[in-house]
Amino acid sequence: MQRGPILDGLPSWYVMHQLSKFKQGIRGAKEQNKSEFLMHSVVKQYDNPIVWKELAAHIESLPAPGHLKL
Repeated sequence: MQRGPILDGLPSWYVMHQLSKFKQGIRGAKEQNKSEFLMHSVVKQYDNPIVWKELAAHIESLPAPGHLKL
């Protein structure tokens, strides 16, 4: 069962941009949006640009699901 967004195959620049938004509180600052709030709290714990780049590269390397047009 899918419990979150499909990240597989997303471009690394996009992943980095979203991580930055979570860090800045642009995304995930509202507790009412539970999935974004969870992501915001995780990103705060892993505030390391090297880890972010490695994570973004890994996500980009995953095969995108066939129904996604990237």
